Amino acid sequence: MAGEKSEKPRNMKEMTLLEHLIELRDRAKVCLITIGVLTLLMLVFPAQLTSPEELLYMYKPLVSLILDWINSMVRPEALELFAGTITAPLEVYFIAALIFALIFSSPVVGYEIFKYVDPALYPHERRMIYPFLAAFLGLFAAGLGFGLYIIAPFTFKAMLIFFPYTGVTFSGISIMDFYTTILIVTLATGIVFTTPVILVLLVRVGLI
Repeated sequence: MAGEKSEKPRNMKEMTLLEHLIELRDRAKVCLITIGVLTLLMLVFPAQLTSPEELLYMYKPLVSLILDWINSMVRPEALELFAGTITAPLEVYFIAALIFALIFSSPVVGYEIFKYVDPALYPHERRMIYPFLAAFLGLFAAGLGFGLYIIAPFTFKAMLIFFPYTGVTFSGISIMDFYTTILIVTLATGIVFTTPVILVLLVRVGLI
């Protein structure tokens, strides 16, 4: 423990509060620009590059292609989708584009956060946090995949069983409820997968 107390952060240059805020602003700007650009690409970039003539009639943005892929993988054939409200498709379109942009920009966001906090970490903190982050991200990604490929389809199939028991004659769900359920299920599964790592960290810091 004495060795750990004598350790010092790698970057010993002291920065003023203003310098910290400027660095934070610059890194936040990079993250926001990345998210904004990716959101725009999701909304307007064609998923299939074809000739200009075909593009006019077959245009489909990237966000639509990803939503179609999720739909075909998760939704049971017996379950129909409907809009629910006149604005629901537009809401799903923009919200999904933002969520996908956040996912694809996560390496940039993570890198900027890492570069901001890394100079202030002590060597023993760095040795502890790097394996934790690697395990956390790996388990979280595995949980997302398991939730999307296994849990989400099973959830909808299981719910369909109860439709006849409650007098439901039309097996349908609004698109907002459909994609919201998928988002909640996949995120929850990802968080559950990270439980062992979180417990180990809590033990290491002495909270449990």
